[in-house]
Amino acid sequence: MKSKITLLLFAVLATTFFSNLRAQDQESFSEFEPLYVTVNTLHVVSSTNFDELKQLEQEYFDKVIFNNDLILHHETLIEQIDSSVVKVKFINTFSNWNAIKNSEIVNEILVAQNWPYASERKLYFEKQNDLYRSFHSDQIYLTTEFYNNLLESTEEESPKLVRIDTSTLGDSSDDNAYENYTSYVENVIFKNPLLNSYQPIRQYYGGDSREFVEIFVLNSGVTFEEFTQKNTELLEKFIPDVKERESFLEVIQGSIETRTTDLYKSIASLSK
Repeated sequence: MKSKITLLLFAVLATTFFSNLRAQDQESFSEFEPLYVTVNTLHVVSSTNFDELKQLEQEYFDKVIFNNDLILHHETLIEQIDSSVVKVKFINTFSNWNAIKNSEIVNEILVAQNWPYASERKLYFEKQNDLYRSFHSDQIYLTTEFYNNLLESTEEESPKLVRIDTSTLGDSSDDNAYENYTSYVENVIFKNPLLNSYQPIRQYYGGDSREFVEIFVLNSGVTFEEFTQKNTELLEKFIPDVKERESFLEVIQGSIETRTTDLYKSIASLSK
């Protein structure tokens, strides 16, 4: 019953929130109530067939995740190399810290209801666990004030492409870094019609406290290249002057020590 990704949630204790965006307006943030986001990353064994993985995870989603009202939002992301799945991310959003802990209790109840016999529970979860390697990571994040689903969700079955940018924020940065980031979000990201959802989250537990993650969910059928090109066009419209635009971006980039980008697909039937 997802034993590889749930044990942490029972063992972890609440820690003090540490702000990573150095230049953020503290007064406005104090009025913002962040959501809690758990990200469980599992590495798939090389022999795993995608159809088998989807079938087993679909059963768990339909019987447990979908019926757990404490989980406000659930996303299943897969990373593929050619036709092989190499990594799966399960992203769950909760209203508060207690909802994370109580959600596991609800999951256990739903598991007992849907697999009432110990033998069938054992068989199912052995098959599920056999899909993944023992290496995995479990992290908890907080949403930021720009966390936003830009469009109404749809029932589209075609997968959406998802880009995840993970940045390590520097210990010092230009005082205008956050102001420039805010302007970029409002004038580029939020105005990009190819984007379905923008989900910026900051590290709360389980990793580097300086970590800042941006999740970009594209509309169905949109490529990463099309999304990037549209961002470029919107930025040029917002700041027409080339030197001014370069200076604007340099201030933002100067606040970041490292950045990595990972590309995924979101499975519509495994999302809510």
